[in-house]
Amino acid sequence: NAFIESADAVLFPSKSMMDYYVKIGVATAKRCHVVMNASDPSHFREAPAPGNCVIGLLTGFGAGRGLEMLIDAFASVEGEIGDAELRVGCSAVGRDDMDTLNAWRARFRDGRVKFSTNITYPGAPDFLAGCSVCVIPHAQSFYTDLATPVKLFDYMAAGRPIVTTNCAETAIIVKVEGVGVVTDFTAESIAHGISNIWSNKVERESMGVRGR
Repeated sequence: NAFIESADAVLFPSKSMMDYYVKIGVATAKRCHVVMNASDPSHFREAPAPGNCVIGLLTGFGAGRGLEMLIDAFASVEGEIGDAELRVGCSAVGRDDMDTLNAWRARFRDGRVKFSTNITYPGAPDFLAGCSVCVIPHAQSFYTDLATPVKLFDYMAAGRPIVTTNCAETAIIVKVEGVGVVTDFTAESIAHGISNIWSNKVERESMGVRGR
């Protein structure tokens, strides 16, 4: 708070975050500016989506990312959508994380869940081009309600429909821009959201166009 109080100007990645700090008296409105996260559409080129349901997630392995919940959701989706696949891309994976990944790989031995552990920004466009639906399965917290994750804008720039849990600021963008569906914080709800998007080809393609 002392850092914010001493600044001449304060930049926030969302209006919700700015409003919070103004409300608690740490920052004055005249010093605050919202500078949204964004993506580069020239980097995330337009590309046709795969013909089958390939669910994509760009993520780290920190707490609250919702990866475990997505894994459980996929177990339901693959029972409903026969050719469904799950692709998880990340850039930094520690030794303990690899143990978790190997356990999940053992759970899905048919290869329909794949983890790529070397996806950095230069490789993200190719990763997303191989996906047909993208997800943000974050758990709800003070931070995730106020934040605007960069992956949201990367998904939009890549022209992919989005399934996101109901974290406040992310949900607002997805609903207002009409780029996806918002779910509850359960594996069942995420699975239902993915199935709903996949069942309507025209609408999911329209979501991708609106996002881009």
